[in-house]
Amino acid sequence: MIANAAYVKRLLKQWAEGTLSEEGQTELHVARHFYSEEEWLRMEVDACCELEDGRPDRRPVDWHPAFERAKRRERKKQSKATTVSRLATALGAAALLLLVVWWGGLMSPERPRPMDLGNNCPVWASDGEIPGSEFACTVWWGDSTSITVDRTSRGRLGVIRNVEIWRYADGALALLPVGYPREADTTEIPAIRVATHPYQQCVVRLPGGSEVRLNAGSVLEYPLSNLARDTTFLRLSGQALVQLEEKRAERGEVKLIITTPNAELQMAGGAYTVLAERNETRAVLLEGKAVLFSRGGVERQELLFPGDVVTMEQCCIAPDSTITTKVDVSCIAEKEALAWTRMKRTYRNTPVREFVADMSRWYGFKVENMNCVPEGPRITATVCYRAPVAEVYAQLYAADVFMVEKDGMVSFCGPPVDPLQPSLPVPMPDEHGLLALRTGENHISF
Repeated sequence: MIANAAYVKRLLKQWAEGTLSEEGQTELHVARHFYSEEEWLRMEVDACCELEDGRPDRRPVDWHPAFERAKRRERKKQSKATTVSRLATALGAAALLLLVVWWGGLMSPERPRPMDLGNNCPVWASDGEIPGSEFACTVWWGDSTSITVDRTSRGRLGVIRNVEIWRYADGALALLPVGYPREADTTEIPAIRVATHPYQQCVVRLPGGSEVRLNAGSVLEYPLSNLARDTTFLRLSGQALVQLEEKRAERGEVKLIITTPNAELQMAGGAYTVLAERNETRAVLLEGKAVLFSRGGVERQELLFPGDVVTMEQCCIAPDSTITTKVDVSCIAEKEALAWTRMKRTYRNTPVREFVADMSRWYGFKVENMNCVPEGPRITATVCYRAPVAEVYAQLYAADVFMVEKDGMVSFCGPPVDPLQPSLPVPMPDEHGLLALRTGENHISF
């Protein structure tokens, strides 16, 4: 009987009226498992509606709760169905939008697409600066005498004329004047040179407290004649972060002058980064004020506000044989300017040429011709300072940038040449002056 829907409705009516016997309650409980939730709900609603139509004046006391419960369940089900329908519509629209964006990307090959191969840094590598315990460099004086400063070097490392070389616990390499009178032969040893190799950085603390942080592949020269002067003169090639000692900065006088291969940077106080290459010098002001001069003082540009960027590049030779300097002024965020000092170097939609320049300094690989590096592609990636160079090459391959690496030299110019593949024969003209290319038994003339 419980399989009969009409009989089950009759039991539901009796239950709503409060007249259902114990045997009927048992049957109603068993019948509940024979029907789906939708079918059972519909029978409850039908039974309540039939009671409402047949007994308008004598409704039982507990009839309303049963009917209201059924109506609430019906509304809840309808609401759920509506929500699912709306969600399906939204997901369909989102999928369509993604399809349109993807298709638009395929149809616009000239638009640079950033690549992101993820974060290759280990868990222990934070977003902070490379720690001083990792610093290393080589101190040179004369033609062949040197001191190798590695991660384990501590204390007093040596004496060069009237300057002592110390390695402090914070990793800084300090140049300290000797505390006793000593003759300084600045003719035989005109300068102390501090050089960093691939995978190395070093902080050089100058007499007076100013600091120069060198990136990999950089050389800083400290003339011994500085000890008798109020102004410090330095020569730099490579990349560095310069911080002038605060007490000197308060007096506002020019106390630090850095000479690069094509420019001169003067500063009274504050901090800046400088990139000194053979034909280009780029300075970024972080604090204070500075002035950048071209070689010979023809061009002059002040850096007044944090983030100011001045680039001086020797671009061409005038008819009178003088070298023309191109000056470019822009701005940059401090975090971006100091990215090379951090354990994790983050690149966001960065031009490939800039990425290659940064990585070549750190890893020490040479680029055959930087002008061959394409300007269009861009890279989005996070590179750890301890990552192998193979991961850098993977970033370039992922950005569809062609390159060839051999014996530490990287080339972006021209197609690759496989020495194992035989070269094609050079067609020779026949007796009629025509070029013929032999293909099997046939001859094709051009």
